[in-house]
Amino acid sequence: MLQQNCAGGIVFFKRQVLLTQNEKYEWSFPKGRIRSTRTPEQTAIDFVLSDTGVHADILHMAGTTSYEFYSIGRQCPVRNHVIWYTMLTHSNETDPADLHGIVRAMFFDFEEAIKQVTYSQDKSILMMAWQQFTE
Repeated sequence: MLQQNCAGGIVFFKRQVLLTQNEKYEWSFPKGRIRSTRTPEQTAIDFVLSDTGVHADILHMAGTTSYEFYSIGRQCPVRNHVIWYTMLTHSNETDPADLHGIVRAMFFDFEEAIKQVTYSQDKSILMMAWQQFTE
């Protein structure tokens, strides 16, 4: 199994949360693979910007998640371990790039974001980040 370390951001603007939608219509958060030349923090900042056009700053580490899937392109199972950061931006303007399979980036009110997020572990990490953000 291929193991990948990734980092991503749960980005807040006031009471809104930034979500990304992939080509399978799944809603999550911007994230990407950590390259050997970058830190997890820089990876999260870079992928938030490149995937969504949003400039954001890290407030805290929110937590981690892991998931597995079968990569058709690589013809093997993949396990992603993701370090998530609670982040803040000063604008809810997005400019999603059609990179990394992202087809949409939008801000949602927190209550709506919880409903939109596809996977339960993403809902859990969102609730943890929200708690950090509102304290």
